[in-house]
Amino acid sequence: MLPLLEREFVATGGVTPNEFLAGYGAAQAVPGPLFTFAAYLGAVNHTGASGWAGAAWGLAWIFAPALLLVLGAVSAWRVRR
Repeated sequence: MLPLLEREFVATGGVTPNEFLAGYGAAQAVPGPLFTFAAYLGAVNHTGASGWAGAAWGLAWIFAPALLLVLGAVSAWRVRR
């Protein structure tokens, strides 16, 4: 996941390489580093929303795939019961 995030944010100019590495290093010190790192990238993003709005956007999108999987599984489970 980390190379994908680096390619999408650093290569496109969303964050600088130093900001990326600083955020990744800080995220390793807390539980759930990928979620924390997504919020950090949203907050320091130079393109689009930044600050609190960017952090909320980053957190929402990092949880979106899992939420969609759960919703799909629940609806499939209801059909079989």
